Amino acid sequence: MARFFSNEISDFLLSEINTNLKIALGLKIIQKGRLDLVIDDNTLIKNYLPAIYLDLGITIDEVLILESYEMSYNFRIIYVNGFDPSTEFIKNKYTETEKIAEMLIDRIQLSGLTLINGGIISNIMSSINYTPSEEKELQSIYGDIYASAIDFVVKVQTQK
Repeated sequence: MARFFSNEISDFLLSEINTNLKIALGLKIIQKGRLDLVIDDNTLIKNYLPAIYLDLGITIDEVLILESYEMSYNFRIIYVNGFDPSTEFIKNKYTETEKIAEMLIDRIQLSGLTLINGGIISNIMSSINYTPSEEKELQSIYGDIYASAIDFVVKVQTQK
């Protein structure tokens, strides 16, 4: 009996990002995982940019009538790109990040997603961070790279 839907929801989000943003942002990587797990000093990361990484944490919000659970799937979408310091890279960073945010608002209704033994209660973009901690780490290793992060929460009810 399925109670957790990490793969189903994250695969759906990655598919939507791939369909709606891969060409618009020129994405070379769209994958699950924390950014710090893929950072490697020996990798020429700029060859793999721009990129989106999708990280996940789950919060069990409450047990309802001992038969079902309400859970929050807390996604962190990290956007990474290189830049030329002689360009308006901050403006580009904001514009690119807002394209991702707009796609989440416009496209992510999760209506095409079926969860066996569960159901979507709500989904909301909870924050946009134009200078996340991941950016400092990347810049200390690679130099001219920027990052932004969007937090997106999907609330699900599942049966015990």
